[in-house]
Amino acid sequence: MQKWNRHSSLAASAMVALLVTGCGGGGGGGSPTGQTYSATCADGSSKTSTVSTADAASQCSTSVYSAICADQNTVTSNTSQAAANAKCTPGIVAKVVASTYTGEKLAAFNQLNADRAQCGFGKLQQNAKLDVAAQGHADWLAANPRTQTTHVQDPSTGKGLVTGVQQRERYINASYALSNFSNVLSAEEVIGTPAWGTGLTCQYCANNASYGNTELSAGNGVRQLYATVYHLAGVVAGERDVGFGVAIGDRSISSDSAVFIKNVVIESGTVAGWVRQSIPNDTLLTFPCQGITNTTPVFRGEGPEPFPARGSKEYGQPVYVMGADGTTVTINAASSTITPVGGTAVVTTVFNRAVDPLRDSDSRKVKNNQVFLVPTQRLMDNTTYTVVLNGTNTGMVTSANPSGAYSRAFTFSTLTPTTF
Repeated sequence: MQKWNRHSSLAASAMVALLVTGCGGGGGGGSPTGQTYSATCADGSSKTSTVSTADAASQCSTSVYSAICADQNTVTSNTSQAAANAKCTPGIVAKVVASTYTGEKLAAFNQLNADRAQCGFGKLQQNAKLDVAAQGHADWLAANPRTQTTHVQDPSTGKGLVTGVQQRERYINASYALSNFSNVLSAEEVIGTPAWGTGLTCQYCANNASYGNTELSAGNGVRQLYATVYHLAGVVAGERDVGFGVAIGDRSISSDSAVFIKNVVIESGTVAGWVRQSIPNDTLLTFPCQGITNTTPVFRGEGPEPFPARGSKEYGQPVYVMGADGTTVTINAASSTITPVGGTAVVTTVFNRAVDPLRDSDSRKVKNNQVFLVPTQRLMDNTTYTVVLNGTNTGMVTSANPSGAYSRAFTFSTLTPTTF
């Protein structure tokens, strides 16, 4: 997963808020020699003139900044883009325009939006420019199935059409981003790679029973992204736009020609003038959440790897807990469980910023408002699990709840990986 979190506002000035004259009078057609008039603009800047106060004021911009909030309302400000954005209350997108996708892309798009909406993360709107960026990268990956750096298009391979070496360049070349990327508030790139074939082996698998010999769908790639840490956080992030790319590799991911790979590339972003989806401070979201029924039972591997010491051991579907930006969320490991209905709780570990191997080196690192409860064993196929979460959230601190304690309980179900 590749991600940027860039915050920038347009640099124009704003409408005049206050006019302050300089010393002296100055009537008639101009000012006496040396007379200076000044005006303070709404954005706090000052303008001066030797002609008149009105002339100084005329140098202030009269720009109007607008922002489209998550509830689709438009708000404006005469001060700055940031001031317009600040007028939006936290919220998520409940409804989007029908996409033009067909086939696998349509199924994957609908699945992702339905799951995001069910768990409270809000829907994404199809963006044709991001579709171009996503499909271009999927096609390049298909032509280079043995590449190890999946977010970088290496021109030296001589294979496939390079549509942008880095994600940033792909967004620019697809006209989603300006040449200096200044209009992009944040962006995410996640890649699922379902594989199949008689010659397939798996670095993170105790056995290969969960792999089939028939082609796997793009929906399988989305579910793979759910069963991760960094990619899961990326696929449910608060972006507004999304694009999908799907392409099958030209044979193996190793030296074996009996292995195939499907590249499912999801590009998302939010541009200036739109406000990212967000939640209030006293809100807590999880994925999976109550009623999610399409998760894979196994967390095989992820690049970058959040658990570098686990070797070839399979883990299970992580439970992601997210608070509002700027809050700090914890999980009490002793009283938080993932249990098959009628069975015994599985062994879990808490993954947070303190144990994140990327915490000092990578923009993909988890933040203080993000924490995961992760099974350290493969979950069972076609099984319902009950999740109990206990912890703290600084956004929930009140006089009645000084520690910000929370408690959540819900169920989700797994499928058999070879059935989708």
